[in-house]
Amino acid sequence: MSRMRALVLGVVCVGVMGSTGCASAGPPSPRGPSDTIPQSTIRFLEAANTGDLHTMARIFGTARGSVADQTGPLLVCALHTAGSWMRLSTPCPTWAEVELRMHAIALVLRHDAYRITTQRVVPGRSSPTVEILLDFDRGGRWIQEVPLQVVQRSNGTWMVESIGLERITERGGL
Repeated sequence: MSRMRALVLGVVCVGVMGSTGCASAGPPSPRGPSDTIPQSTIRFLEAANTGDLHTMARIFGTARGSVADQTGPLLVCALHTAGSWMRLSTPCPTWAEVELRMHAIALVLRHDAYRITTQRVVPGRSSPTVEILLDFDRGGRWIQEVPLQVVQRSNGTWMVESIGLERITERGGL
């Protein structure tokens, strides 16, 4: 039965390949870097520079949500903790853990000035993602091409998903 189903699917794909193809549409990709993408980046960098850990935690995350959202209600976190014992999930971080992570990121990202040099769409992601390259001025010394990736949530907001902190630390920026 499964061989027949695979054969029918193959014939259908070959038949429509010329007009529509058999690949899935995938997620919508950004039409190019828009003004809203760097806005979350700018807010995150400003919050890091002033030590506003709450704002940083609301902007830092994935397409599923911010790290501030992951601290969650007690019952949900209890289920995540129980699931982590069976290696089905990871436990919710406490607010203290989130705050320590944001503080460490803020210390590394401390800067006198910055400039966005490049924005490019990251291919192959399930949610629209853009890589932004930044140059940081730290005491008159520029650290160049620090990568930062922002990902779009289903509600249209952009989250800072990853930062190439090693680019700053390896260049003696601390």
